Amino acid sequence: MNLNDAQRRIRWTTLAILMGVAILLSILDSTGNLDILFGFMRDPLTAVAGWTSAQTDTIADALSGPRDLQEARSQIDELQTQLDALERENEELREIQGEWQILQDLFNRARQTPELRRQTANVIGYDTSPAVRSIIIDKGSDDGLRVGMPVESPRGLIGRIFRTTQNSAQVVLITDNAS
Repeated sequence: MNLNDAQRRIRWTTLAILMGVAILLSILDSTGNLDILFGFMRDPLTAVAGWTSAQTDTIADALSGPRDLQEARSQIDELQTQLDALERENEELREIQGEWQILQDLFNRARQTPELRRQTANVIGYDTSPAVRSIIIDKGSDDGLRVGMPVESPRGLIGRIFRTTQNSAQVVLITDNAS
């Protein structure tokens, strides 16, 4: 009875090994690696020599690196110069896009409220007085500005006109406690 159990185990083990080999060969065939195995079985010395050659080529390439070091450095310098130029160009384009967005917002706001006459002014100064937070713009009473008029930017209301001269106006900011 023990002999039959041992024979049965050997048969099942042999069957399992053969099934495993069949599955492994199927996987190798489907991935395209079966040719490598057949090549090794046909001529093992050629397969070993090919593998050894590939490894020595890798080592030779690593050792030949310092000869190309000067070329690599010059290429790095060239790429760094290109990167710097592209970063400057990118920054300029961002500034242009920001200016365009401000003008687009102003145009849209003017279109939404056509009953109001808008004027574009530049900030020419900041009031240094600690009592009032204000800015000075380059438009004044000659341009039609009056005390109490609102002043807005593309982001919204920024203050109101506090004082005017012929060519300038002082704008109290909405962030000031007195406004």
